[in-house]
Amino acid sequence: LEESLLRAKIPYDIVGGVSFYERKEVKDLLAYLRVAAGRDLDGDAVRRCINTPFRFLGAKFVERLMKRAAQETRHTTAPNWRDIVVEVVKEAGLQSRQRSSALEWAALVETVVTDIQATVQAADGEVVNARSKPSNVLNWIINRTQYIQAIERDEGSESIENSGAANVRELVRVACMYDTVGALLDYIEKTIAESRKQRRDGQQGGDRVLLMSIHRSKGLEWPHVWVIGCNERILPHAK
Repeated sequence: LEESLLRAKIPYDIVGGVSFYERKEVKDLLAYLRVAAGRDLDGDAVRRCINTPFRFLGAKFVERLMKRAAQETRHTTAPNWRDIVVEVVKEAGLQSRQRSSALEWAALVETVVTDIQATVQAADGEVVNARSKPSNVLNWIINRTQYIQAIERDEGSESIENSGAANVRELVRVACMYDTVGALLDYIEKTIAESRKQRRDGQQGGDRVLLMSIHRSKGLEWPHVWVIGCNERILPHAK
């Protein structure tokens, strides 16, 4: 719905929630892609994903990374965060579990970099990106980090209130529409920018679509309510 409204240039607000691409689990997984694709100039993506799921790598370790990156940065290209992590691991003062966790993260990023760049030769001579498909890369990250299991440990099993796992699956679905990680990230960055611009422009008021849960829309204050995505056994519910 959000993407359709943006494409149609229809103003909207999300009531009692946040935009899809601003949700924690979505931003966490996109952070891995941004680091591996060389799009993390300031370290924001590293901060999001290096300790997600939990790896015993706290604020002090991240501060070391940022200081090392500041020494090596050229301001025009993203630091090689994998190499920086490996260098910081060699420094004194880290616990053994922190060292192993940091190296595990570095190896994961290196694999994702390789996958993003991977190509295979098809029988008809065309070059086909197989491992580099963003949906395949995301699924590998999700499985390798056991990200959905981490969500369930932190938030409990999936429910209407806890839809983290559903958000992860939706992100993979969106990724299936793109051939490269770069194209996916370009699309998402453009979508986020347009959404934020629309919200800024919307602060002046005016007519707009309000997106909310069914429970929030049950009052009598709305002259019109559209219920989107009715699926038998879900709505109406099986019970």
